[in-house]
Amino acid sequence: MKSLFPFIITIFFAMVHYLAYTRVISRLHVSIRTKKVLKYLLILNVFVIMGYLLSRYTLSPPKYLYFLLSLGIGVGFVLFVGTILYEVLHLLQHYTPFDEEKRYFFKRTTDIGF
Repeated sequence: MKSLFPFIITIFFAMVHYLAYTRVISRLHVSIRTKKVLKYLLILNVFVIMGYLLSRYTLSPPKYLYFLLSLGIGVGFVLFVGTILYEVLHLLQHYTPFDEEKRYFFKRTTDIGF
């Protein structure tokens, strides 16, 4: 049972990062290079979360490394909340009356805000 919890948390955060990439980052109006950098940062953060869970349940790293790895959990949580907020704003964008200029402004505003 003790080894099941880290597995579930890893799957949860991997899904959060995948959703953040497919639903948010791929829709942003930024350059391809910026999207690639953000994608690699998401992949790195998934590995940091796995490292945190390994250090929590199996390894015994120094405290500074443990605290550094725990930042990945916080980044994952902020990413989760940001993805939910972005999706709500994106949903509101579809229900506003159709005016191409206003819709484009709303899209750019949510992209910059994220």
